[in-house]
Amino acid sequence: MMAGMLQWGCRLILVLALATTAAASPWTEGNKRLLCIRVDFSDHPGGPCTDAQAQDCFRRLEEFYRENSFGRFSVTTTVTPVLRMPKTDQHYYKGLHGSGGQEIIQDARKAAKQRGFDTDPYEFEIVTWNSKGPGAGIGAIGGKGLRLVNGFGYGGARHELGHNLGLPHTHWWETFDGSIAGPGKWRDYGDPCDPMGAGGDGRTDHFSLRSKVLLNWITESQITKVDKSGTYRIYPQDTDGVPGDASRGLRIVRDRKIIYWVELRQRITNDVRVMNGVRVHRSYTDNNELALMDMTPLSQRGAHDAPLLLGQTFSDEEAGIHITPIGKNGTSPESVDVVVQLGKFARNGKPTMKPIGLSAEMADRRTFGFGCDATDPDGDPLACAWDFGDGTFDWRPAVTHRFEQEGRDFVVQCVATDMKGKTVTRSVMVSPGNAAAKPSRLSGAVMGLDGKPVEAARVWTDDQHVTVSDVEGRFTLANLKARGPMNVNAQKVGMLFLPLRVAKVSNAPATIREYPVQLDGGVKSEAGIILRDGARLTTPRLFKPPVEITIVSQTDSTN
Repeated sequence: MMAGMLQWGCRLILVLALATTAAASPWTEGNKRLLCIRVDFSDHPGGPCTDAQAQDCFRRLEEFYRENSFGRFSVTTTVTPVLRMPKTDQHYYKGLHGSGGQEIIQDARKAAKQRGFDTDPYEFEIVTWNSKGPGAGIGAIGGKGLRLVNGFGYGGARHELGHNLGLPHTHWWETFDGSIAGPGKWRDYGDPCDPMGAGGDGRTDHFSLRSKVLLNWITESQITKVDKSGTYRIYPQDTDGVPGDASRGLRIVRDRKIIYWVELRQRITNDVRVMNGVRVHRSYTDNNELALMDMTPLSQRGAHDAPLLLGQTFSDEEAGIHITPIGKNGTSPESVDVVVQLGKFARNGKPTMKPIGLSAEMADRRTFGFGCDATDPDGDPLACAWDFGDGTFDWRPAVTHRFEQEGRDFVVQCVATDMKGKTVTRSVMVSPGNAAAKPSRLSGAVMGLDGKPVEAARVWTDDQHVTVSDVEGRFTLANLKARGPMNVNAQKVGMLFLPLRVAKVSNAPATIREYPVQLDGGVKSEAGIILRDGARLTTPRLFKPPVEITIVSQTDSTN
């Protein structure tokens, strides 16, 4: 659903399927005329908006499209008076999604023409009204005509006009197995930063990079087509003032069906992940769809933490594609260098990292210096990503960070990557300030069936207390509100950990152990995995469906 329009349903009518890239188009470029026809009914009188509301809506619409297209596309709107339809609201609504939908458009056009508003000279057209039935937004993809029912406004008009220009919804790709690029399904309206997804009503939520390429608002010469390993500089796709020959993003062909798009955004300043990372979409050559890839697929935030942060690597191991944004350059506008490694690197070794170097830089013990000392057995250059546990991030090997809160612990994590698919994780806990009272914390380790530590497992008690195990399997959950009892959960793709029940938080370490499982063809539900004995295991979907989980033997977890 579109943000702010939760009662709406958006239905698309396919008129014109656009190719993956488009030449200069008279349909998507230049100044266009839009006619907004307001109608009402004898059994439901009253227009969908006032003149002032219409004026505000179309002023914002014009600003949005002019900015998104970098001046290549603009809209001049004419709004009719409220016109009475010859039939009732009830009559039209019964057939809104069928022949009745065209009937009200034809009647609205006739009524408008009788009042001196001939729709033929207008490239775009909105018919809008209030109804006693549910709301709806219905737009033709690549063609003229859209309807806004119950909820006329800027957000709906912006979204549906995007369909008229040829854009589909922007999805979020949610995998079944908890991976980033594995098998899964689209979540419609899934991209929180795109008006064709769940983007808000502000001017900072632009169409995605690939959409702008389809519309020819970003040209082929402004896209880097990656066909070999290298370091590529990209500038924001949502900002003006970029040098004319500079790249606005990357296009990486995965195979004959899938293309990856890498974009940088710098206008959504209230989202630290967007400002300090890149976003990766994938499009499909056999249809017009677009999906946002989620770089934190096991989190509870859905696509809201989807960006690939600076210093992190997204690896599509099957295709041999590895993408790492390695840092900002301090240019104006800002730019980011992205390392792309193409290849499967079968003999690639795992980096190693010494414990995080830590020093208190100020007497108040709120500013600390951190150092990442990592090496690679193959001599590969390394990138690193810092998560300070307070919602901020960095990508430099040596960094100074100030914590603004006292009286709580922060688990600082550093991940070093060789940018070819191998990583190593370390963590350290800091307690800023001089407060005597310290919050509750739970420490422990995640262990595999082979008795070895499990690195990069997600560990949590609730969505406010989440961490990741390091190279030694260790984790710390800080700032717990209660000392027990509680369930401690762990997740990692392809592994099963049953919740560990902690009766009381103590200094004794908690050990979460992997459970041996047997994967057979079987039944899986959205609510969880059905065990063979009929019990339900409500764990995130970490196995490719359909599967049936059989607990072969139970290994006691301890704390």
